[in-house]
Amino acid sequence: MRLMHANYFKDPEFVPFCRLFYLLHGVSWLVSWLVSSLACLRFLLSRFSRRGFPLFAVAALLVLFFVAGAAAPAAAVKITSLPLEQRTLLYEPGKTFTFELAVEDAPRISVYAQGALSENVVIDDPSPDGGPRKVTVHITHPPGLEPGQYKTFIAAAELPPEQTVQIAALATVRTGFITRVLGPEKAVKASLQVSSVNQGEPAEARVQVESWTLSHIVRLFAIINVTGPEGEAVGSFETDRVSLPATKSTTLTATIPTKDLKKGSYHASALLFYDGLSLPLSASFRVGELDVRVVNYTRVFRKGVINQLDIIVESDWKGNIGDVFAEVRVAGEVIRTPLITLQGFSRGVLTTYWNTRGLEVGEYPATIMLFYANKTSTSDVLFSVVEPPKEERAGGVFGVLASPLGVAYLVLFLLVLLNVYVLFFRKKKSG
Repeated sequence: MRLMHANYFKDPEFVPFCRLFYLLHGVSWLVSWLVSSLACLRFLLSRFSRRGFPLFAVAALLVLFFVAGAAAPAAAVKITSLPLEQRTLLYEPGKTFTFELAVEDAPRISVYAQGALSENVVIDDPSPDGGPRKVTVHITHPPGLEPGQYKTFIAAAELPPEQTVQIAALATVRTGFITRVLGPEKAVKASLQVSSVNQGEPAEARVQVESWTLSHIVRLFAIINVTGPEGEAVGSFETDRVSLPATKSTTLTATIPTKDLKKGSYHASALLFYDGLSLPLSASFRVGELDVRVVNYTRVFRKGVINQLDIIVESDWKGNIGDVFAEVRVAGEVIRTPLITLQGFSRGVLTTYWNTRGLEVGEYPATIMLFYANKTSTSDVLFSVVEPPKEERAGGVFGVLASPLGVAYLVLFLLVLLNVYVLFFRKKKSG
């Protein structure tokens, strides 16, 4: 149904009627809402007036009700977040860490600790369950923690007013930190990243390494093996060799030349070596060239209407390519799309319209020519023109009104007119 309406709306012959049709649709809903609201208001006013309430008092109460509802503030308790440098604490048995937090935007707020080390948290609260204030948080690391990460949170919960019987909090927010416990065993956390480049530009491989041990790592390096789009071996590259002090971090780098590589996706597999131990890592990257290609397009079109024609294109270039457009040559005419800009290694959609009025059902050879960065690429394709659905073949005003949605709109419009007559004109006659 939506396709049918879209096709009519793009056809110049039916554009004025379709605009009027959708306008009547909107007006029908608006009038229906107004009539229903007036009927309810009239009923309420008549009921209250019979019981001795002045009409102006009832109207004033209704206005105050809506104004109060619109002006009611929404509760939104807040707690300040910890600075980035305080969100990770290095474990030291017996050491106490202290920081200050602010809670606000609620008349009654409860502050408490949650998480793995909540029993080791002490909160200096000048006004427990009070309003906006600042609290001081102390956490003391207990002895004997096993190596790993321990998450702890400081929560702020908005409480209901004291005179209510509600027990649960209205809203809760929290901020947190991690306690990192290291051990003497040598361990690291690492990740591999390789930059995507254009042909001829060197790709940089970066291995980011973080020490997760209390021991000094004497020798640290990585060997990176690169394979091509079809799994073929490209080469092996080694990073510099360094040492890594306990609890510190470093970045290892290697350069991958791409002068002799064709465009496509490449895979990098690395082994990170540290004092006789190893850790496997992997990453993917692309080598691009200045090329834009068609990856998909609209293939089937309805006879006798204006059809939308979408052409999905993809860039094989790292940078942006501006002023990309297409020309479609089909059935003796040339159709041109607007200009678009393609981001690096991304896809975009070129959109235009093809009027099939006067064409017979069948297949039509077509040529899509892409224009970009003073270059051109050509794709030979095949379009199919088919008969439209029966409701579209009905055509014109009857085609739209005979649809189920059109009938529903007409019935709705008639019901609105009937409501107006019953609520206003019929009562006047009876009076």
